[in-house]
Amino acid sequence: PGVLRLDSPLDVSLKGKNAPTLLYACRGFAEPDTIFLVQSSFEALLPKAAAFGDRFYANLFESHPELRTLFRNDLTAQTKMLVSLLSSAVKGLNRMPEIVGGLRALGKRHPDYGVNRADYDKVLNALIRTLQEFLADEFTPEVHHAWRTVYGMIAETMIDAAEQ
Repeated sequence: PGVLRLDSPLDVSLKGKNAPTLLYACRGFAEPDTIFLVQSSFEALLPKAAAFGDRFYANLFESHPELRTLFRNDLTAQTKMLVSLLSSAVKGLNRMPEIVGGLRALGKRHPDYGVNRADYDKVLNALIRTLQEFLADEFTPEVHHAWRTVYGMIAETMIDAAEQ
C-alpha cells in the first residue's frame, strides 16, 4: 500500500505513431485505470481478432437465437465490422469527445436494423462471455468491471442517439 510499481511493458501500436510504443501498467493506485485495462486487454486479443469476432456471434446467437434475424448480411463481413468498431472505440477511449459523433451516428442507425434498448444488454453479456473465454486468467474482476463500464458508456451514447 502506498507504493507505485510498474509492470512489464506492453508493446502496443498507437494511432499516429509509426513505431510500436511501450506502455507500462502502473500498480498501486487506489482505483484501476479503466481505459488502460480495456485497451491492454483488447491488445491481447488482436492476434485472435477474427476468432474473437466469430466466437462473439456464436455466443450471442446461442444465448439469443432471435437476434440472428437482425444480421441479414454475411457474418464474415459483420465480424470484420465488429472487430473494426471495437478496435476504433477502444483506441479512442482516451479521446472520447472525438468518437462520440461516430457512436451517436451508429446508434441512430440501429433502430432501422431492428435493434432495441434490451438488445444492448444481450450484446454485453455475449461480449463479457467471449472476453472471459479469450482472456482466461487475465480476465480479472478489474478487467471485467472495466469492460462493463466502457461498454455502458458506449451503449448509453448509442441508445441516447437512437431515442432522440
